[in-house]
Amino acid sequence: MHKPLFAFLTLAALPAAALAQTPASGEWTVSGSAQGCIAHTTLPHGTVLSLLAGPGQDSLLFLMQNKGWSSLQEGSRHKVAVQLDGRSPWQFDAVARTELDSDGPGLLFTVAPGEAEGAKFINELAGADGLNVGQNGKQLEGARLSGGGSAITRLAQCMSRMWGGTGSAPEAVAASSGGVPL
Repeated sequence: MHKPLFAFLTLAALPAAALAQTPASGEWTVSGSAQGCIAHTTLPHGTVLSLLAGPGQDSLLFLMQNKGWSSLQEGSRHKVAVQLDGRSPWQFDAVARTELDSDGPGLLFTVAPGEAEGAKFINELAGADGLNVGQNGKQLEGARLSGGGSAITRLAQCMSRMWGGTGSAPEAVAASSGGVPL
């Protein structure tokens, strides 16, 4: 896990570099460059959720950032639970990063779509209408999701375009924004 994770750390600044501004709540934005492709959205409580893909990497980086998470300590490890549509939560080992970009400190972990469990998570995320993220039994963020499947498809298209020679990244993908109260 560490090799792909550390390789992706160089992509962590991509949200700010690839996009002029953070997307409006519920709008998925997909963009890319030679350094990687990103799909991200802002959730109702200010959390920015990003999926990043880098050339030659076997895993996607899942990054959650929130300006209010100032208590995170650089490099600290956290158990994070991601629940999609009320199903059993997925458990991930996340690493805290405090100096990423203007979206605030964040928690990041990798998902390997080429492995059975990673593929299952990505498929569930693509079809999910709801997302809850928690740590140590406390909910960090909850939101209705819409358009995630389209965003993941467009992320794959971006990857194909960026590393397949066409060099044109897809435009923003709109999604609805119904928040779930914390």
